[in-house]
Amino acid sequence: MIEREYGKIVNLTSMAYKGNIGQVNYVSAKAGVVGLTHALGLELARYGINVNCVAPGLIDTPKAKTLDDKTRDRLVKITPMRKMERSWTSPMPFCSWYPMNQSTSPVRRSTSAGAWKVFKEGNLPDSAKATPSTKTGSEVPVQSGLFNYPLTDGETPALKGNRCTQCGKSFFPKRAICPECFVSGQMEEIELERQGVVYASTVVRVSSPTGIKAPYAYGYVDLLANQLRVFALFTGADPGSFVPGKKVEVVLEPIGKDAEGKTVIGYKFRPVSG
Repeated sequence: MIEREYGKIVNLTSMAYKGNIGQVNYVSAKAGVVGLTHALGLELARYGINVNCVAPGLIDTPKAKTLDDKTRDRLVKITPMRKMERSWTSPMPFCSWYPMNQSTSPVRRSTSAGAWKVFKEGNLPDSAKATPSTKTGSEVPVQSGLFNYPLTDGETPALKGNRCTQCGKSFFPKRAICPECFVSGQMEEIELERQGVVYASTVVRVSSPTGIKAPYAYGYVDLLANQLRVFALFTGADPGSFVPGKKVEVVLEPIGKDAEGKTVIGYKFRPVSG
């Protein structure tokens, strides 16, 4: 994730971190996870990595039934929804979670469907969030804003990133905020160079669940002019031929079908001819 400069880490703890009589060892462990989340979030923010912690509240289990009424009431009161939920129901609405927001300050919130969406997309600019794809005939891009699409006559494919106007650091996919400067509103969209060199690759010999037929290769490509390392699939040659240092260029190709049967277009890298 550090190499890609993007990632999500979710730790699981318990509301017991607030303290329970007779559970010093358990409470210490759960409180340690909360502290770990705060510290790791601060440490990894510069790499665009979000670190979050989910703390389930009291769930109606056989063990919970052994608690006396006073203890049970106290545990329910520290749960955001102020209730104990059945064990077969998803615990998410009855949890607390601790995301590191864009200013890297810990913010305590009660989870909800809306909050969970923010959790998933909180570090993305508006152009990179889950929005309806731009459809062209029977084809759709895998995600709007990743590359120029549809292509006009004579236009060559290129990835779209952005750059911090303060420190000059470039990013792909786009960032809403520079993790180096922590200043929002200073990101400008840029078109990345088309050619790069393979940094590392691997060959997969089992077809993917999304329909990519084996064998296929994927790995990292260094875009030297942009000082970026991009993760991508490879195409146009034997999968084992994408060795470190090989020159490649970005192309747009089908990568699968969506639920409506539309062809999904994604970016890949192929060997540079000549």
